[in-house]
Amino acid sequence: MDDGYCDDVLPSGLDIKFMDVEADGNDVIEFVVRFGATSVGRLSIFRPFDGSWSDAKVIVDPEGDAIPVAAIAWAIEAARKRL
Repeated sequence: MDDGYCDDVLPSGLDIKFMDVEADGNDVIEFVVRFGATSVGRLSIFRPFDGSWSDAKVIVDPEGDAIPVAAIAWAIEAARKRL
């Protein structure tokens, strides 16, 4: 996971790249999801620095393509391991 790629447990057809970001005291991971020939979606998962997972939020970029639910589930699990 250290290089921002993690394709070993992804559902077939998905490629996800991510990076850690800190914004306004929150822990944030931004994900770029590639699927199909040209589809690209973006989402972020953030949690207040002193917050619990019940305080975490998932934000999907409305400008990007639709994101498969399997990619969002994978991103949440990856974020739990990193945040």
